[in-house]
Amino acid sequence: MCPKIVKKYICLNNGFRFLLKTNTILIIMIALFGVNKDAWRSVGEDKVITFIFTFECLIILFSIFACINPERGNKRHREKKRISKNEWIGMVIAILLTSLLSLFMLPANLPFPSTVIFLILSTNLLAAFYSVIFHKVAIEIYELNVFKENKSITDYTFKYIAILFSSLNYYVQLALKGLPLIIHKLFAILFLIFLAMQLIVTGTVFTY
Repeated sequence: MCPKIVKKYICLNNGFRFLLKTNTILIIMIALFGVNKDAWRSVGEDKVITFIFTFECLIILFSIFACINPERGNKRHREKKRISKNEWIGMVIAILLTSLLSLFMLPANLPFPSTVIFLILSTNLLAAFYSVIFHKVAIEIYELNVFKENKSITDYTFKYIAILFSSLNYYVQLALKGLPLIIHKLFAILFLIFLAMQLIVTGTVFTY
């Protein structure tokens, strides 16, 4: 918890949580790149380094916004519960569906499972585009899918699909929430451009 004196103005815990969650996403993407290292172009390593460096720069930038914008998001996401059998099954189904959908990227000469990176970035790009116009609605849709009381396997499947497809955008939009409108829109568009650039870099790791 943040001290009461500074809670209204700054909260380092929010920044650390943002760093932890977004870097977890980045580590997963790096692992997916590494699995297909044999398929990298001669400059593939340079492209992956560029991908990581650019990602970290963005993470650090938005973690600052997360620190100075402590009142945000649905607090239910802080509750810790045991993962039930239905949740495990829903998680596995979501991962399998995501993997299958990513196979549509194979014609673009992207090897599996690195195709998952392209899919995740693409879906977050769409979510970011929607968020530029409907910021609050985008946050509410994510929270409705992820933080509601889930019971069935279907509920958990949708929960983890939402996490896989739009969690990166969600954390960034939370960091921007409450900022002055012009600054908010400026950085929302910057994030949109960033995702588009990362998609291009992802492709150039394997193809021209």
